[in-house]
Amino acid sequence: MILTIELSDQEASALEVRAACANLPLPRYLAELAGSAVSEPNNMPARRPKKSAYGLLAQYGPGPTSEEIDENRRQMFEGFGGTA
Repeated sequence: MILTIELSDQEASALEVRAACANLPLPRYLAELAGSAVSEPNNMPARRPKKSAYGLLAQYGPGPTSEEIDENRRQMFEGFGGTA
């Protein structure tokens, strides 16, 4: 199969330099580059699932009750917006 891609002169030069650094002719370097991209599609390490946040704050004990929250709100806003 023949595949044609368009590259800028700068990109083509960079590939030629990389092939030379790898001591490979450009066509072989490109074939190996394409082969590694196919065999390793993401080129990224496998992701591990993240830990659940369930119980993250359990060390601090139970949260406030709705009555405690209401009382705190009353205390915070008792002088707010009043008449002077």
